[in-house]
Amino acid sequence: MVFFNEPRKGNKKMKVLSINTVDARGGAARAAYALHKELKKEGYSSKMLVGERFSNDPDVFEITGRHGFSGRTGAPLRRFSGRVEELTGLQYFFSTGAGAILRHSAFKEADVVHLHNTHGGYLNLRAIKEIAGHRPVVWTLHDMWPITGHCAHSFDCEKWRHGCGQCPYLSTYPAISIDTTRMLFKAKRDIYEKSDFLITAPSRWLIEKFPLSMLSSKAARLVPNAIDAAVFRPKDPLGARKRLGLPADRFIAMFAASGGIKNPWKGFSYIVDAFGILKKRFNIMPYVVIIGEKSLNTSSLGIEAMSVGEVGNDELLSDYYAAADAYLLPSIAENSPLTALESLATGAPVICFNAGGAPELVLHKKTGYIAAYKDANDLADGIRWAFSLNSGEKKETAKKCVEFVKARHTIEAQAKAFLGLYETCLRQRRNGNAAF
Repeated sequence: MVFFNEPRKGNKKMKVLSINTVDARGGAARAAYALHKELKKEGYSSKMLVGERFSNDPDVFEITGRHGFSGRTGAPLRRFSGRVEELTGLQYFFSTGAGAILRHSAFKEADVVHLHNTHGGYLNLRAIKEIAGHRPVVWTLHDMWPITGHCAHSFDCEKWRHGCGQCPYLSTYPAISIDTTRMLFKAKRDIYEKSDFLITAPSRWLIEKFPLSMLSSKAARLVPNAIDAAVFRPKDPLGARKRLGLPADRFIAMFAASGGIKNPWKGFSYIVDAFGILKKRFNIMPYVVIIGEKSLNTSSLGIEAMSVGEVGNDELLSDYYAAADAYLLPSIAENSPLTALESLATGAPVICFNAGGAPELVLHKKTGYIAAYKDANDLADGIRWAFSLNSGEKKETAKKCVEFVKARHTIEAQAKAFLGLYETCLRQRRNGNAAF
């Protein structure tokens, strides 16, 4: 297992194309876009192709398929196509094929392609083989979807190790109504057997699944997720609270998720339960800031909370982290959450469940608290641990949080790691050895 390739003196003429569902919303998108920006900052040619574009970056382009499914104008058709795929179980059979990508100037100019999320209804299942047939490919897996019959997280199901079928979680994203998981599993496996690519993952939790999966024959590297430490950095908490209009004398916890409290994987209900336990047993009443959901009526939650909707500005987002005493991450499914790294980089400890790769980012009772899975009582204990820190302990905890991120989770280190992998793939392809 390799954490980072030894960085090489960069070939600044190398042109990189990243492909993802979107460019600015959700963890995978933000990770892909941050890497894209860092490559440009370092002087490389970097472009992105996405199913739907949200940024104003001139080097990000929407994939335009022959059916016009891409972009915001194609959203109704994409939703209709997605509904047909869900009802028939033919997941991503009707999405845009590789042709739209292969014809795009960004692809024609690229030396190497970096795939990110390939699910989301913007890319045909078979497109991977065609893309890999024309360019060296590095594929970063942000969840389990590439190794399962249909789902992005399998929870306690391990049928992905053997071939799927009789799926217990058909409604798990991306949902299907008919159990075609055995067929979809075989289709993916056949595509991978005919494709050459190098895979990466940001967590040990995920990468350790590869030898047991349909990707067992592929070379794999562990490249941790990363953040821009120049943006997500320590700030004066009281100053941040004043700028944001937050109470200066309360214990503030922060929760962030795409879709807010409605996101079924982020476990907000456990926060409500934990707050109830804290109030009943210890008369502790935290104040929670919720990010990610529009028009949320917090008065119905039964806790003291403020919802600020989506925060698209990273500098503003870093203010919210800096204002918090702790970041709450009671997810029931995770890979390597960027939100945890962003919080740690500002000095705010992370309280999470023992789920997926999240515990890899937390040093228990040093930079946060790892609670037992789906255990609201232990989550409450974690919040109480953070609440009980005195001023000196808070400073020491914040220092350890920042040091942890700077040691191996900066965007500069990640970019060097991927540049090394790109060079490896290019060299192997030039030498006629596509088996990376």
